[in-house]
Amino acid sequence: MVPVGTPVKFRLTSTSVVNDFLVPQLVGMIDVMPGMRTKQALVADKAGTYIGFSADYSGAGLSWMHFQTKAVSAAHPSSTVHRQKSSIS
Repeated sequence: MVPVGTPVKFRLTSTSVVNDFLVPQLVGMIDVMPGMRTKQALVADKAGTYIGFSADYSGAGLSWMHFQTKAVSAAHPSSTVHRQKSSIS
């Protein structure tokens, strides 16, 4: 979950495989390699759910690795996080 209109920075690394992934509507291809840290930033311009996926076949099942990035209003992130946690429980 990321706030709309706010830059979010993150660092990625891998312990075992080389992987590339992307969230096409938010950020282009990101390379992740064992032993190296990749720094990346993204900004979501509007609220919504953005689909990301693995762009490499680097092991069994990784080509099916999909994930969601949810961008929420910066004015109400805590209530959105609370609802998200409640739906998981």
